Amino acid sequence: MNPQANRFALPTSRLSYRIKHRAYRKAHPEIRSDPGGELPDLGHVPQQRGPLFAAARLVNRLVEEWIRQVIAWRSHRRGHIVICDRHFVLDFAAHSTRPRADERLSDRLHRWLLAHLYPYPDLVVFLDAPAELLFERKQDASIEYLRERQPRSTDENGGVEFIAS
Repeated sequence: MNPQANRFALPTSRLSYRIKHRAYRKAHPEIRSDPGGELPDLGHVPQQRGPLFAAARLVNRLVEEWIRQVIAWRSHRRGHIVICDRHFVLDFAAHSTRPRADERLSDRLHRWLLAHLYPYPDLVVFLDAPAELLFERKQDASIEYLRERQPRSTDENGGVEFIAS
């Protein structure tokens, strides 16, 4: 969901990203000393906003996801092989078996919609690495957050799983 890394991002996603990062820069003035440095992806940071904001955020996410799916379908129909380095179902629906008490209703609804309505990929190649190594390579999330998102088991291939549906 990083609009900077996607050329098909909605204007609303790009605007939201700019606003979020402006607030982050204001709260962390030490970032200004390195103008070329990247700011962390703040998608995992919980924010306390009202229900209208949550609804608008949910609608924007769903439109963003479905536009990308339509683009993938169109490319596939033209005979191209479509490779996604991440997939919405796998990124956001991963926690559906572990609901949190402090979780927003819009996030639960988002995961449910992804799990039940969004198409699953035909093939998934999952590469696993320890949370500490992921944090060392890119410090865009806390080690605790990365641990929470890891699968609970690995296979004999050293953590690389091949799953075909």
